[in-house]
Amino acid sequence: MRFIFGFLFLWACRNDAPVLNSDPDYYPATINEIIRREGYTVKSGHGDKYHKTVKTRLDALKLLQNRIDSIYNKVGNEAPILTRNQKLAVTSLVYNIGFAKLKKMRLWQSIKQGKTNFQDWIEICYFSHNGKMVKSANLRKSRQFEIELFNEK
Repeated sequence: MRFIFGFLFLWACRNDAPVLNSDPDYYPATINEIIRREGYTVKSGHGDKYHKTVKTRLDALKLLQNRIDSIYNKVGNEAPILTRNQKLAVTSLVYNIGFAKLKKMRLWQSIKQGKTNFQDWIEICYFSHNGKMVKSANLRKSRQFEIELFNEK
């Protein structure tokens, strides 16, 4: 079954824009957004590349799905009151910034209660470049996707 989804993910990833549609299960859209933002880089933790040789995009997709599933389950354990879509949104954020960093933010306290200050969330779009913090349009697009997904009941 995952093989079929994998093929569908690869086919759907050719579109650059993260878009939610009428599909009630946003797992594929979340995977597509992570691939759009990160490519087929599978992280084992924030800032780490997965240190396993990946021969094909399908192999990378399988590893990515396993990593996403692991993060999703951890989010669910830490914040059980969240809806599936809220967990997916937080999973996407955690994949990008890491759980340790999120837990240090005041945003995490509100997320655990099923609500959030979206201004805090949208501002997580800066990265360090040559010692300076630079705003990323790519990360901003991801944050907008995550906020929209978080609000999708």
